Amino acid sequence: MLLLSTVFMASALANDIVLKDGRILANATIVSQSPRNVTIKHATGLSSIAKEQLTPELLARYPIDETAAREADQHSKEIREAALLARTAEKERVAQSQAKNEADTAAQKIADEKNAAQQTAKLEAVKSEAKVAAMHYFEQKYSQPSDMTSRVAVTINDAQPIEGWTGQWRLKGQTTIRRYKNHDLELSRLNAIQPPDITTQEKRSRQIQFLDADYLSEFFDFECVYSTDGSTPSFDIKQHT
Repeated sequence: MLLLSTVFMASALANDIVLKDGRILANATIVSQSPRNVTIKHATGLSSIAKEQLTPELLARYPIDETAAREADQHSKEIREAALLARTAEKERVAQSQAKNEADTAAQKIADEKNAAQQTAKLEAVKSEAKVAAMHYFEQKYSQPSDMTSRVAVTINDAQPIEGWTGQWRLKGQTTIRRYKNHDLELSRLNAIQPPDITTQEKRSRQIQFLDADYLSEFFDFECVYSTDGSTPSFDIKQHT
């Protein structure tokens, strides 16, 4: 008997609810409320309905609580403002972080460019010093008799610092040594034996032929360990045939 009474009461509570805007919620039951709304369970699901849409009878049972509504509105407003402040603060933080990163990147680029320029200048200075040392080395190593003249040309193709050895560099380059008889001495001898009636043009032609005939070039590839402390460089030389 008690079970039947409970089922009857539940069925009596689940009726159609007609709203002021004309909507009809079938088999509807109000399951909860807030200061301005009610939640209605009906045949097709759950709906949140403004209390002002309820009939006078239902509105009397579920009145609008303006005080609680204002408090809820204020609370919602505070939440929205706090969220806005948080988003604004995050945007500012991101903007500041980005600006700092850009400034750091720009500063690092300037530092890298300055360091690269210093390294380039240092490399060129080392190559220039090493070139002079190499020329001196080859002039001494391949010295000529007094009646010969030689000219040494050195090209430094590569220079790399030796890891773990401050001021030590490994160089690669090429040397060209041009040898020929002493022009002044040999030409004076040539002029002394030429016929007195020879023309200036013939004399010059003989001089050029003489110089060309006594011209010799040698070519070398070399590797060198060079020290900026002024010590004598060591060379590994390969002559071109």
